Amino acid sequence: MLTLWTDFSQMAGNIGLILVVLGFFASILIVYKVISFMYLGVMPTPMTKHKSIEIFTAISAIKDKEIKIVHSEYYISQLQSGFNILNILVTIAPLLGLLGTVMGMIEAFQSMASLGDAVNVASLASGIWKALITTATGLSVAIPVVVCLHILQSIVEKHTTVLNKAVFGGT
Repeated sequence: MLTLWTDFSQMAGNIGLILVVLGFFASILIVYKVISFMYLGVMPTPMTKHKSIEIFTAISAIKDKEIKIVHSEYYISQLQSGFNILNILVTIAPLLGLLGTVMGMIEAFQSMASLGDAVNVASLASGIWKALITTATGLSVAIPVVVCLHILQSIVEKHTTVLNKAVFGGT
């Protein structure tokens, strides 16, 4: 396992390592959001299935409609917290991958230029292969994160609809 990590870090370079850290951070944030959704009853578990009903009842008990709206919007904004960070990570990861590829290609062409007429296809292919690893890493980070983000956003949208029906009678 350590050899695999060492090989990857040598091939992908610093940008590849940054991408791995971003992927790890995104994973932690997604797990945190899922746990908080379960705790709040947005994704009900047997222990928390009544939690969202309690929240809806507390908001419904507010007499002033404007204050009720403010509390509802605050609650929904709390559910959406962290989504902007995930959006940024989804945007940055492929761009960093592309940057790593461009930097790797520059190194490959510099190497080719220094070899002069002694350039062979194997050395060129090796340099390009190493350069493309960062693009693959960036996409490997971005694709699962964007899928999870869309799932979480869909859950919040459905929960918002239920909240509006429960608190405002379907408005």
